[in-house]
Amino acid sequence: MAVFLFFCRGGKMAEKVVEKTVKTVKTTIKLADELWRDVKVYAARKGLKLTQVVEAALREYLKEEEPKTGKAEKG
Repeated sequence: MAVFLFFCRGGKMAEKVVEKTVKTVKTTIKLADELWRDVKVYAARKGLKLTQVVEAALREYLKEEEPKTGKAEKG
């Protein structure tokens, strides 16, 4: 199964395709209306699924936080 990973670099998104099956979980989060609209518009313009955009943003955030705290904590 092809999984698309997106990494933020200087405000731009770079695509990388890998062959990998990933276990997923369905969850609910609360976001500001304007932020959610922006994410939906971005995903539509790039031809991406919302899940791909949200996962990429979370991964990048965690990656940036690791040097400050050591390893990202599992919780």
